[in-house]
Amino acid sequence: MRLDQSQTARDLAFYILFRLIISLGILLWSVWFLRDAPESLLAVQSQFYLAATAFFVMGVSAGLAPRYANNPVFIWSQVLVDAIFVSALVSAQSVESPFFMLYSLNIVGAVRLLPPKGVLVVSILDTGAFLIVMSTEILSSTDLGTTPDLFIYTQIVFRIFGLLLIGVLASSLAYRQAETQRNFAAQIQETRLLSQQHQHLLKRLPIAMFLVDDGVVSFQNAASIRYFGEVLNLAIEDVLDQQADHWELQWSSLAGEGLLEARTVHLDEYRKVFLFEDVTQLRKMEAKSLRETRLAAVGRLAASLAHEIRNPLASLSGAAQLLQEANKNKLHTIILREVKRLNELVEDFLRSAKPPSLKREFLAPEPIITEVIEMFSVDPRADHLRVELSLQEDEFEVFLDEKHFRQVLWNLILNASYATQEDDIIKISTKREEQFWVMSIADTGSGIEPELCTKIFDPFFTMRSGGTGLGLATVERIVQGHGGTITVESTVGVGTTFYVQIPLLRS
Repeated sequence: MRLDQSQTARDLAFYILFRLIISLGILLWSVWFLRDAPESLLAVQSQFYLAATAFFVMGVSAGLAPRYANNPVFIWSQVLVDAIFVSALVSAQSVESPFFMLYSLNIVGAVRLLPPKGVLVVSILDTGAFLIVMSTEILSSTDLGTTPDLFIYTQIVFRIFGLLLIGVLASSLAYRQAETQRNFAAQIQETRLLSQQHQHLLKRLPIAMFLVDDGVVSFQNAASIRYFGEVLNLAIEDVLDQQADHWELQWSSLAGEGLLEARTVHLDEYRKVFLFEDVTQLRKMEAKSLRETRLAAVGRLAASLAHEIRNPLASLSGAAQLLQEANKNKLHTIILREVKRLNELVEDFLRSAKPPSLKREFLAPEPIITEVIEMFSVDPRADHLRVELSLQEDEFEVFLDEKHFRQVLWNLILNASYATQEDDIIKISTKREEQFWVMSIADTGSGIEPELCTKIFDPFFTMRSGGTGLGLATVERIVQGHGGTITVESTVGVGTTFYVQIPLLRS
């Protein structure tokens, strides 16, 4: 049977309608002929009854067609019934009957309803039916003492040959039609598959995408929903504040926030494709690479200047101490203090310039935090502060370098003290989150502007007068040396919180 069953149903409906029209035409012609000559030939009366019967049968077939349209038995029955009615009509008017052409229509109709072999079978059946009708007529004529002439036999032969030729040609046409339909169905299936794959690819593509048709968003993939939400059928001006061939824009949603790199591809005068790639991590990596480059530059500078600076500082310090012993003078004390400060500055340069050499071991960090806080409490810079601890009660060991961990803690507390005023609070807490040990240091100080939060770990960046800008850069390098991360959250006028996260390893 045909591949497309809905098409078969339509073809069958057209076939039945065509048969109804033919049978109705024969019926009306017979009625008109009998009206003028009621006592007309028996052949006309026969074709009237045959046409009436055919019209009734076709009507019944039309009623059954919606239910049995794709039933092979029903379709074959329609073709065979047609062959019987045509044979009956031809039998009523002998070999010269004009209804002989209905055999050809029956074969052609089978092309739309049956497979190629079925069409050939129908042509053979029609030919056989015509041969039986003609044989019956010849035998009847012989019985009546009338012998058909050679012309009659010639007509019969040519008509049989014509029916077989039509059958072969129609079968070939049906074969090509079926092959075309199979190829067409395969092409449709392949096109649908490609379309599904294309849609799946676009939806799963990590790059966000809009298709804009005449200024309206007509398609968006899943990635774009993360950044912009549902924007289908919205004007592109309502979605994007800026449009260019290449630009960057900030995004913020419930899923987070970051930076998108946007590109516009012009398909034609009315259609555009907007592509958005999340470059948040890329920009962070670029910033990190820039910091590493700066630190490398500091390392080269420190290596070349440390020796040249520290030797004169040692000489100055020794000379100032001798002068102070010989002659007590306040100026000598100032010289010694400033020499010490310069020496500490050189030490900061050296520490920040090279990766920390860590000697890690499994330690409980909470006792170390308590010791550092006790040391800091006697520092003059902590006079105005109140430190609160909220440490995890169940102590467990973290793989740390104790010396560098103390430096991280000291620098962060000292940094908080510079940002706070009288009676401000510094709160230090620790906890375990899945496979990480997390320490937070929060202050109630002045806070940091949002645009500066991404710069505070850059070497030489400082917001404090007299600061070197190396403290937090050193802290970040030490934390990263432990395989951890340090992040900051700050609100101007409320305070700042630093989070140190270090992975837990098995001892």
